[in-house]
Parts: sequence; structure tokens; C-alpha cells
Amino acid sequence: MESVVEVPARYIGFNPGLKTALQACPASTVDYICKNLNISSEGLNKNKKVEKICKTLKNGIAIPLILKNLSEDSRITLLKILDSGGWMACREFTEMNELFAHGITFAGKSKDDNIVIIPKDLREPLLLWFDQKITYYQLKSLCNSRTYNRAWKYAGSFIKRTIDGSEISGIAEGNYGDYFTTLNLKELKATCTCKSGDDLCKHAIALGLTYIVSPESFRRKEKDVVIKKIRRLSDIPEFLDSVTLDDLVKELKKRKITQKEITRILNMNQNLFISAKRCEKIGHRYNFLNACKLACMYLIEIIGVQESSEVTKQENLNKYLKS
Repeated sequence: MESVVEVPARYIGFNPGLKTALQACPASTVDYICKNLNISSEGLNKNKKVEKICKTLKNGIAIPLILKNLSEDSRITLLKILDSGGWMACREFTEMNELFAHGITFAGKSKDDNIVIIPKDLREPLLLWFDQKITYYQLKSLCNSRTYNRAWKYAGSFIKRTIDGSEISGIAEGNYGDYFTTLNLKELKATCTCKSGDDLCKHAIALGLTYIVSPESFRRKEKDVVIKKIRRLSDIPEFLDSVTLDDLVKELKKRKITQKEITRILNMNQNLFISAKRCEKIGHRYNFLNACKLACMYLIEIIGVQESSEVTKQENLNKYLKS
């Protein structure tokens, strides 16, 4: 990706709005951002282009799509800037190029340093994307500042990343070999094979940071879905958190029920159903996700166990469709 990053000719402060930051940029930078956001800007003056960029980045759709397609390194850098209050000193702008390209960070100057700034009206939408099952504020509150600052060195360095229910795990290369680390996102408890005496060591905090910036990189452990007996209404949320919609769809597939049939039964657009599955994999939740899960659980129950005869399965399904 080419770079046309330039420090704005005029001072924009540490907390500029998106429009202010864009208007301070050279016309070539505005054109560059339009190009990377796929905004048609032919024949428009700079002010009109700025308006289009602002409208695109604030529509609620662009930010998740941009972040989903950023490299893990860029996501980690972006979270660092947010963690620093929305701006931080920066020696080399070149490593920020992917962020500058989409208009979510801008170059600036303080008294002594070059700085990189996230416009104030983009900070909350960006944080909402990162803060899904666990927030970096939670991680920060679990350890001292020394451990937290050292953890950034290991963020993104884990291999063999997995997620099993609420527990994530990975292997990090340390000073004295490889360390196997786990972190429970719900209970905020961790284990690590390093020799640190802390309850949550730098590797555990780094694993949490890695999950925040790149949840889709954690491979879900394959397992058969077991619908446990739910005795109380209060048991339902816990179970729904322990299983993904994709797990339930795979379980129904074993019972010869296709995704197309599931959406037909739910009277739901198939593309919406697919979007709900994909978004859950990267840590986002559609508002109807749990309703889909409950419907799939019910189908698994009425169709019966895997060993049931094909005739019985079809009879049960037909009975449900007629009811």
C-alpha cells in the first residue's frame, strides 16, 4: 500500500473531531482515504469529500469492516493508542500506514514529538468493537502497571490459539522456553507455565490483549454439543454462552437437517443467519443470536439423539412443522 501520510500544516490539538482532522490534511491525503474507503469522489471539492468520509466512518457499518480487515499488528497499535487516551507519541509514521489509509488515525505534532491521533468521535465506536467478551480496562485493573506495560511486548505473539467456552489458551515464546497460558474470560482467572508469582502474569494479560484485537484467530475446539438439562431459567444464559450457533448448526447437520431447513423453520433470511454465525466468530453478537441458538437447541431435542432412525427423525421434524 502506497503512503502519502503527511503531518497537517496547521495544529489540530490532541482531541480533534474527524471533520477537523480531515480538513487539516492535504487534498492528496483526503483523496487517498477516499480511495481506500471505496468512496466515489470524482468531481467533488475537498469539503464534499470530507463530508462523504465522515458520513461513511460514522454509519455504524464501516468501522467493524475496517477493523476486521486490518492486520493484527495494526489492531494492536490501534488499541495502544486508545489505551493512551486517543493519542500517543510516534517516531515512525510508516508503521501506521494501514490506519492512516482508512481515516481512523491522523498525524500531528506536539511540542517535542510527532504524534498519532484518533479523532475523538471515532474513539467510542472503536472501543465498542474491541470491548466484547473482555475489555482492556478489565485486564488493566487485574495487574500492576509494570505487568500491564510488559504484556504489550507479547500481544499477538501467541501460537496454537484456542477457545473452549469462556477459556482461551495459547503458547508464547519466553526467555526460558515456551509458556502455555490460559485465561478464563468470564472468571478472569489465568494459568501459565512461567515462573511468575503473579496471579495474572504478563503472558496472561498479553493473551487477553491478543484476544481483544484478534478474536477470530482463536480456533474453537471441536466437540459434540450436549444439551444439558436446564432446570431453571437462570441456567439458560450460561449455556448459550458455552456454545456457538455454528456448533449447533453442525450438530443439526449430523442429524441431516441443513442450514437452509433451519432458516426455513425460523422464517429467517438465510444471509442474516449466516451473518450472525460469522459475527459471533469474531466476538460480535447480533441481537437475535440467542433466539437462533434456542431454536436450534429445541430442534436438536425434538429430532432426538443421533442413533434415532431416519424415519423417526423425519416424523419428529414433520410433526414440529405442522404444529
